[in-house]
Amino acid sequence: MTPSTNLNATFLKTVNIFRELPAGDLELLAAQFETRELESESVIIHEGELSDEFFLLRSGTAKVTRGKIGEEVIITSLNPGDYFGEAALFQNVKRTANIQAIDYVTLLVITKKNFEQFLDLHPAAAKRILHGMLKQLFFRLQKTSAQLEFERQGGLAHNALKDLLS
Repeated sequence: MTPSTNLNATFLKTVNIFRELPAGDLELLAAQFETRELESESVIIHEGELSDEFFLLRSGTAKVTRGKIGEEVIITSLNPGDYFGEAALFQNVKRTANIQAIDYVTLLVITKKNFEQFLDLHPAAAKRILHGMLKQLFFRLQKTSAQLEFERQGGLAHNALKDLLS
């Protein structure tokens, strides 16, 4: 195992979808990732493009946007430990947003092919990873549902007005 694989395995343990993996599986999985370093303002993903890559943000920050670069609407920001592009591991879909580096970033990237080979060779690890991904998916759905309900009720303005009138 190379020093960078060991560092990446240690980092993977901090990412919520990989937390349940034992050290040996983390090391084997880490070896499947490629490291990429990008300058500030580099576009990592273009909305609408096809890709077969999954990304982990190892260092730096990035923003998620929709629309043409330069005229985009910011959706959220990403920090070390965040990941994106997981849909590409399971289906052939177009990217639904742009991801752009805010500052210098280091990414860990795995292709669909390498991910599938790892899952095929390590079924116990596959079960743990998929369990972690499902837990995160349900968390995101709950968060989105709560945000939509908040917006449906008129957001803060509605709540403040209701408090004033009561």
